[in-house]
Amino acid sequence: MLRRASVFAVVALMIGAVGARAQDNIELGVDWAFGVNADGDTQWFVDIPASQFRAGFWFSDRISIEPRLGYALRSNGGTDHLLDLGLNGLVFLGKSAERVRGYGVIGAAWIWSNFEGADANSDFSVGAGVGLWLPMTSHLATRVEGRYDRIFRGGGVDAGNVVTLLVGLSFTVKPIQ
Repeated sequence: MLRRASVFAVVALMIGAVGARAQDNIELGVDWAFGVNADGDTQWFVDIPASQFRAGFWFSDRISIEPRLGYALRSNGGTDHLLDLGLNGLVFLGKSAERVRGYGVIGAAWIWSNFEGADANSDFSVGAGVGLWLPMTSHLATRVEGRYDRIFRGGGVDAGNVVTLLVGLSFTVKPIQ
């Protein structure tokens, strides 16, 4: 049920993104994640086949806002389900999209987790990172991003730190110029 809802939300987000008209360009992407969750007991993780889906709305040559939806199924002596709904803001360096560009990212997310043998949690995270945007064709680019997120449990209780390396593919609706 949760998987169907996640797939439906991603499809609705992408259909809505294609219909948007006010933005300069729209970027649809998928990311894979590798990282470490250091919240008392350190846990390394790899999210495959995909960690998150995103739609980037370009407001200028340098600024993009990206709603994202992530789902991960992890095994750590049991089955863990994680659902991540977030919003990123990206600021790109340089003017030309035809070559490698660096960028900075800040973001926030609501995270729902259900770990086997424990009650479901609803957490909030804030984070920042840096990345590289590498164009491959006129509509396709690769993104590599490193980020740090601080997670808070309900009531503002500190729940831990997450350091993540994201590697993703991006498709732009208009050609990269």
